[in-house]
Amino acid sequence: MWLVERLWSALEDRPRLRGVRQDIKDRLGPDYEFAVPFLTPSGKEARRYPCDFPSSPGCPRRIIKDPDGSIRAVCGCTPKECHSVVLSADDIKILRFDDSRFARTLQRQLGISGEYRSDASGDLITLGTITPATGKRLPVVLMMAASCQEAEVLTVRTERKYRQGAVLLTPTDQYVDPETEGRLLGSGLTWLVLAELLTADSSKLIAARKLVDVMRSGGRTRPASVLLEAAQRRRRGFAPNAEDHQKVVEAVAQVGDGWSSHLDEVCRQLQIVAAAFPKSPRKEGFDSWDDLAEDILGPGNSSTRERVAGYIRYRLKWLRSNQSVEKSLTKVSR
Repeated sequence: MWLVERLWSALEDRPRLRGVRQDIKDRLGPDYEFAVPFLTPSGKEARRYPCDFPSSPGCPRRIIKDPDGSIRAVCGCTPKECHSVVLSADDIKILRFDDSRFARTLQRQLGISGEYRSDASGDLITLGTITPATGKRLPVVLMMAASCQEAEVLTVRTERKYRQGAVLLTPTDQYVDPETEGRLLGSGLTWLVLAELLTADSSKLIAARKLVDVMRSGGRTRPASVLLEAAQRRRRGFAPNAEDHQKVVEAVAQVGDGWSSHLDEVCRQLQIVAAAFPKSPRKEGFDSWDDLAEDILGPGNSSTRERVAGYIRYRLKWLRSNQSVEKSLTKVSR
C-alpha cells in the first residue's frame, strides 16, 4: 500500500497539479501514477520545460518549435548548463487537475451519493451526502486550502452554509491550525483527513472503509478527547516547546517589518538560532533552513514561499492558538 503523501500535499499547492507532464512527475515522484486519472489537457502549450537542476536565470529550458515540426527544449543560460531535449507534442501540453474526476473517485471510494458542486476556485467542493445511522443526511465537503488563513476563511464559510452539520474533508491537516480545529470541535462540522482515509494499491486510490462507517464509529479518526494533546504534539513537524517558539520570534525580529517579503533572510536567521526544522520539508529533500532559503531564491518558488510563510505565521500564533483550543475543548466538555 502507498500512502501517497506527495499527492495529498500537492492538492494544497498553487497552482494545483498544473504543468507539463514532466513538471508534475518531478513534483509527485512515485505518486505520479495515482494522479494520472485526475489530469486532463488544459488546451494550452508550455513555453518552458523543466530542468534537472535549475539554478540560473535562464532556467527552466525554453521550448523551440523548428520549421520541420520537431520540438526541442534548450538551455537559456550562457554558457549552457544543461543539454537540449527532443520533445513530442504531448510533452509540451499543459495539464490541469480535473476536480470532477477526483470528486467521482471520492464518491465511489467513500460511498458518497449525489451530484458534486465546486466553487469557482475549486478550493471548496460539495461532494454529495451520506446517511449515517441517525438517518439524517449529511453533506460532505472537500476543502483544498493553500494556507492557514485560506483554510480559516473557507471553514467559516462552510460552517455558515451547513449549520445543520456536515463532514469536512481536507487532503492533509497541514493548514488546519489548532484555533480552527478547536472551532470545528465546537461546531456541527466533523473534520476528517483524506491522507488518513485513503491509501493506494498498485493502480488506484482505495479507502479501507466507507465514510458512513467512519462516522458510525465516532466520526473523527482522532478522538475529540485528545484534541488538545494532539495540538500540543504538533504532528505537523515541530515540538511545541516555548524555547523553540522564541527562536522563531527572534529570527523574525532580526528581519523586521515586512519579513514575509524576505523569507530567505528569515530562513537564514532560523538556521543561525538553530530553530527546529519541520519534518514536512525533509520529506521533499530539504535538510536545513539554508536549503529552504536557497529554494526560495530560485525560480518557481511560490509553493515553498507560501509554505514557509504559513509555517512561521503558525508558529507566531502558537500561544494564542493553543489557548483558543483549550477554551474550545472546555466549552464542548461542559
